[in-house]
Amino acid sequence: MIRTILTALALTGALVIALTPAPALACRPHLAIDTAREIAAIRQALPKATLTAAERGKVRLVIALSRKGNDARDAAGFEQALAEAMTLLGLPRIYRPSACLVIKPAATS
Repeated sequence: MIRTILTALALTGALVIALTPAPALACRPHLAIDTAREIAAIRQALPKATLTAAERGKVRLVIALSRKGNDARDAAGFEQALAEAMTLLGLPRIYRPSACLVIKPAATS
């Protein structure tokens, strides 16, 4: 009788552990870009930057899109345009702090 109860408790415990997701699996590694802080950095760096008219137009387009709200920020090309604006201004990418695992790309020189 006691052996049956202990076996049942052990199997129940093993089942609970097996079905509980691990924190790394629940979070999934991702690049966590802090869009708001990047746009603020772009606005601060733009007046001091030496850019061509075409480059300045690209950066201003990113700022204009950011003012339209979250719908514009969710557009397919916005993240790429934001990365290009940061590159044109020579600014490093800004990442959000996260409790989960965050993967940052290696710095290129």
